Order: sequence, then structure tokens, then C-alpha cells
Amino acid sequence: MQQPPVLAQADQQAQLRQLLIRHFPKLRQDSDWFIRFRQPRCGCERFVELYHQSFEKNAPKTMQVRTLNLESDRFNQAEKTLLKKWINSTPSIALFHSSGEILYFGPYHQEGICNDENSYLEPVLNALQKGEPISVLNTLVYGCFCAIDS
Repeated sequence: MQQPPVLAQADQQAQLRQLLIRHFPKLRQDSDWFIRFRQPRCGCERFVELYHQSFEKNAPKTMQVRTLNLESDRFNQAEKTLLKKWINSTPSIALFHSSGEILYFGPYHQEGICNDENSYLEPVLNALQKGEPISVLNTLVYGCFCAIDS
């Protein structure tokens, strides 16, 4: 991933939200979103799969959890170009606040198998639950990641 992240800019966050709404029309804009960016052929996805399944099952009722398959053929070329600009490796996630701002963007964890103890998400989710302001654009990590295919 690149630094500084393109998604640090509010207009870029809004464009990503609009793309997500087009692909997930049932996303409610008045709730928090947990969006997983996934490439099924990426071998690194196996390190987050169990954590993601557990999270999806136990997510707060007010949070909508979706997975965006970046290998899908349902994206037009302009969308593919934007997605590659915003999300240049997987597995990664974006956690949006109901206000539209990104609370967290980046990987689930740095290395090894993701769980509650090494996840970058737990502190962000705790802050969200407590109503504390937070914004983390985590793009400088090492671990198992796959570049976004063109």
C-alpha cells in the first residue's frame, strides 16, 4: 500500500462510498459499514478467513458487513482503475462510520493468523463502541498481502 493513502482525502472516501452503494444498494447510509476487500485467488486470504467469519457473526447489530470481491467481473474499467488506486493490496478492510468517514482502512493484522489479540480492528471497534473519535489509515505494514490485479 502507498503512503500517504489516497483515502485520507474526504472526496476520495466519498467516491469509494458511492461505488460501494452502487454495488451494495441495500447499504444503509445511517449505519456503520465494515467492508472487506477480497481477492479469492490471494493465498493470504486464508489468514483472515476465520477471524472474518467470527466477526461477521458477532458484529454489532448496527453495523453492516459486506465483502467486495475485487476479482469480480461486475466492475467497469473506470471502477477497476479507482479500486486499484484506493486499495492496492488484500486482504484489507475499510470501516466506515455512519457519518461517512473512514474510521479504519488497512489490513486486518500485520502477520500470522488474524485473531482478536493481534487484530488492528479491535482498538478501533472499541473506540467506536465508546463513541470516541478515531481515524486510522494503516498502510505501512508487512505481512502476507497480494497486489491488486489489473
